[in-house]
Amino acid sequence: VNSAVFSPDGSRMLTASDDGTARLWDGEGQPLAVLAGHTGGVNSAVFSPDGSRMLTASADGTARLWDGEGQPLAVLERHTEEVNSVVFSPDGSRVLTASGDGTARLWDGEGQPLAVLAGHTGGVNSAVFSPDGSRMLTASGDGTARLWHLYGDDSQMMAEAEQRLRVLLSDEQCLHYFDEAFCSEDE
Repeated sequence: VNSAVFSPDGSRMLTASDDGTARLWDGEGQPLAVLAGHTGGVNSAVFSPDGSRMLTASADGTARLWDGEGQPLAVLERHTEEVNSVVFSPDGSRVLTASGDGTARLWDGEGQPLAVLAGHTGGVNSAVFSPDGSRMLTASGDGTARLWHLYGDDSQMMAEAEQRLRVLLSDEQCLHYFDEAFCSEDE
């Protein structure tokens, strides 16, 4: 057994195993469902914040999304090596996977791909969301951890990028690439 977790309300438990399954248990340890479908060992399994869904991460290079009864909802297939960990965002609307392929991937709550977090030179062992869901943190076998920002919309991302450019560029560099109004704006 590779991992074991309680549901948010403590009424159920979820285990992940090298036999390629995850198992759902009631609060007393009685079996409720076998989550089968992976072709490799299941490295981790988690509940969504409201307990209505579950995620599994597998050595087969996939993560799987399940309903609260253990029925399959989606297969998250984009990694090229084993998926080491998987987690829901605090509001349950996003999913983050970490893989031995050196990437983490961001998915929507239905299992559709949103973004690839690339930059590590070794496998990504784990990935988590900040408590408010605005940032992601990845930990890698390359000896580094990386912080990633999750933006609500493009304007938020652009505003931060512009602010960083103003700080990083000299006045001369800024005027070379941008107009005077942009370069003289206060933060």
